[in-house]
Amino acid sequence: MRNFSSPTRLRLPLLSTIKYGAALTWLAVIGALYFIAYRSGLTLVELFESISDFLSTHTLAPLLYIALYLIQPYLFLPSTIFTILAGALFGFWLGYFYTLIGAMLSAALVYWTGRYLTVNELPGFITRFALPLHREPFLTMLFMRLAYFPFDVVNLSAGLLKMRVRPFMAATALGILPGVATLTALGAAIDVPTLLRDGFTMSAINPYSLVASVVLFLITLVVTLVVRRKITPIHTN
Repeated sequence: MRNFSSPTRLRLPLLSTIKYGAALTWLAVIGALYFIAYRSGLTLVELFESISDFLSTHTLAPLLYIALYLIQPYLFLPSTIFTILAGALFGFWLGYFYTLIGAMLSAALVYWTGRYLTVNELPGFITRFALPLHREPFLTMLFMRLAYFPFDVVNLSAGLLKMRVRPFMAATALGILPGVATLTALGAAIDVPTLLRDGFTMSAINPYSLVASVVLFLITLVVTLVVRRKITPIHTN
């Protein structure tokens, strides 16, 4: 395991500062939405419809989405929400493409954040993968991606454990393909304007995209079991 000469201690006050900062950011966003709705005479549903139309049609919307995906770990938002949202706003293929870009950039950013930080003691669910990540880094990271381990937690953990960057990025690029496809298809099954107008009804759901999402999920589970068998001896030694 490689050592780095000048790590920064990740102390509780720093984590608390990040959490409070994220909470204040989202309070400001919510307050701004209410203010805009009030000033423009729109209901919140109408405002969200306008935002949805903007994100679906504006030429800068993909860049905005990728930028938000990049920073979402620091706002304590699950990447799952953004991936589903991409399918709902951009459709399957464009949503899939934009999410892959955002996810890879976000993974790299959080990985390098963890790489230059250290903690006095790592949680058990992280340390149990320390040895596999150094002995068989590609297969272990591939398994963690396919098995839907929390995306941002895995990124930070890989950095904290000083996993080699090449297998991390390679396994991430390959391992997120089916998961992103599954969640993007799930998002593409949602008709956002109909959902905002009529609520959660069957008319707001595209059954073909929903079935595709389920099929992709089942395929991912099968592939995950295959990869898990290959790295089982590493965990049991």
